[in-house]
Amino acid sequence: MSHFFYLFALLLSLGGLVALDFYFKVALGADWRRGLKVLGTALALFLVWDLIIVAFGVVENGSSPYSLPFTILPEIPVEEALFLVLLSYCTLLVYAEAPRWRRMR
Repeated sequence: MSHFFYLFALLLSLGGLVALDFYFKVALGADWRRGLKVLGTALALFLVWDLIIVAFGVVENGSSPYSLPFTILPEIPVEEALFLVLLSYCTLLVYAEAPRWRRMR
């Protein structure tokens, strides 16, 4: 059961971001097609980056009691892809909301 803790935390965090995004209409809530394109592009670039650093031996897939026992790509666990989506989504929300924050100053 402990394999699913990190996955659950990532999904809970993503769910919170989606709820806030659609409530305040920031990124996906404002234009979901463009937002999904941005997130998909960022995920693809990060996954290519991960594959390159794995190929050069910079990192390796370590065993952890909190990670799932399967991968989506060689040496890339499922949680890594979800973390990259979370990271990209946070960045997209901050970038999309920054002009509104500037106007409030």
